[in-house]
Amino acid sequence: MRRFFVTALVLLFVIVSHGHEPSGTLPVLYVNTVNSTPVDQRQYYVEATAWLDASMTDKYESVGSESKPLRLGIRGRGNSSWWSVEKKPYKLKFTDDVSLLGMTASQHFALLHWLGSTTAYFREPIGYEAARRLGDAWVPSVDALEVVLNGDYIGLYFLSETVRVEPGRVNIARQPDCVDNEDLVRSGWLVEIDNYDDENQSVLYEPDGRELKLTYKSPELLSEAQKNYIESEFTEIIRRVHDRLPASDDWLEIVDGESMARYYIVTELLQNKDGCNGSFYWHKSADSRWIAGPLWDLSYSLERPAEDTYLHTLPLSSNPKLIRAMLDNSGFREIIKDVWQPFYEEGAEWVDRVAYEWIEKMKVAAVTDKERWTFGHSDVHYAGRIAASIMKQNIEWFNGYLQSAQFNRWDSSGIVRGGVDDDAAGPVFDLMGRRVLHPAKGGVYVRDGRKFVSRGQ
Repeated sequence: MRRFFVTALVLLFVIVSHGHEPSGTLPVLYVNTVNSTPVDQRQYYVEATAWLDASMTDKYESVGSESKPLRLGIRGRGNSSWWSVEKKPYKLKFTDDVSLLGMTASQHFALLHWLGSTTAYFREPIGYEAARRLGDAWVPSVDALEVVLNGDYIGLYFLSETVRVEPGRVNIARQPDCVDNEDLVRSGWLVEIDNYDDENQSVLYEPDGRELKLTYKSPELLSEAQKNYIESEFTEIIRRVHDRLPASDDWLEIVDGESMARYYIVTELLQNKDGCNGSFYWHKSADSRWIAGPLWDLSYSLERPAEDTYLHTLPLSSNPKLIRAMLDNSGFREIIKDVWQPFYEEGAEWVDRVAYEWIEKMKVAAVTDKERWTFGHSDVHYAGRIAASIMKQNIEWFNGYLQSAQFNRWDSSGIVRGGVDDDAAGPVFDLMGRRVLHPAKGGVYVRDGRKFVSRGQ
């Protein structure tokens, strides 16, 4: 009897631990760490082997095999995405360059899980496609697959290229770590404005005392000369952007306005709460201005249709001051309009095509993933339709927003310059919150939560 009981427990353990299998509809990445070492931290790569089985699809080729796997390291990645749920995101570093799912060969990839709101599986596909159509030089490629780690099916994942300085990604000269040559320190930079602390980071300050955390991505380890250079560059950008002289284009001499416009447009279309504030990459080569991008990490996006600029929906503690001040510049606002117009004229039919493509590829695997983890989004038909609807509504909203007084008289203080019609709908209050029936000409008042300068009676 006891022997039967023990055998039953073993069988139960096997069923619980290994009862889930890949759906059979997507490529499967098999990863085995040495001695089945768990991947439970983000600091160090765990030695492993892997192979990609794409035999169930004619779109991609298998890479490696169970008998001849590829060598790599695997570790955790992310911040809130690492700590928030049991299903973890990972970073992969192969020993040699490898092309997976048709992507440009590289050693470096990420396995992302895209959890969160109903539209989570569609944020990057739709957002990245918008960036491509706006004209970004490089946007990360991403595709769906399933993963088996040390024999355990861990569900639906999204294989993504990572933001790196290398051919086929951020294609600029790589600056070595810890160099002092004055010519070298001026070229080949990739940095990230982020809202997390990092050991490879400088903390600068905007005029109101708010921190701007600048993380070095390439080079990563800086000499004194490199550190002085990058801090002086962004200190100067901050100074010029916050220069309140009317119609000053000064900052556009050192920052590429078109790339910043593209980044801002995608941020507004997605209503990305992290936009221009976290995971905000910049790069430059030797003789170029600073370029905004590449786009990365759209975790807080596409949650609901836009009713206002995302800058008015964020709490002050996380509101990105730099882009607010950039919008003070009328020349930059015109660049935004110029970048926007051809994108808008192409129409929004592409949104439905992207959503449908991803619905079709994920519809079975999403159910299998939900069975494995219990959380997640199994009804991708519903989620995809919602995501596409939100994006198309936001495209129309933004087109109208660009014609509005709110945009064309933008001021980072929140005041609409040039006045508004005093007989417009809505009660008027002074800055003490008192109702005002007859606003004085030139006075600053509040209507519908917006400051404005009165034209008077």
